[in-house]
Amino acid sequence: MANRPLWICFAWACLGCQGLVPLGLPAEQDQAPDLWEKGQEAMRLGKPEYAVLYYQQSLAADPNLVRNHLSLAAAYLDQGNDLAACAHLGRYVRAHPDQLAIRIHLADLQLRMHRLADSRLEFELCVACAQDQPEPGYGPLIH
Repeated sequence: MANRPLWICFAWACLGCQGLVPLGLPAEQDQAPDLWEKGQEAMRLGKPEYAVLYYQQSLAADPNLVRNHLSLAAAYLDQGNDLAACAHLGRYVRAHPDQLAIRIHLADLQLRMHRLADSRLEFELCVACAQDQPEPGYGPLIH
């Protein structure tokens, strides 16, 4: 910290005492789960705009922490930003193609956004995925 300007050190000390990581400074990879958890807490408090910041920091610290994409999608949906939600939901589904319920949400979101070709493809993949699952997997598809 000796090479940083005094105001950055002061900001770090003030924010650090609250357990926050300043947005201007990169987070370490081992901080990613804690940042994700803070995003979850922000969502529970009804503050999706703060949650987005924490999830983005967590993702920047550890791009392999894919649950951030699902959490970002939820936060963006809460804010009414379907475009950003769709992008993150798509990234999550690409990382976890076997999660039928999430894939159905992606297909439904694409349908609402009038992305008919993308939606059709996702629904077809839902059907293909459901065939490999036990019978209860078919329930959401009937809806």
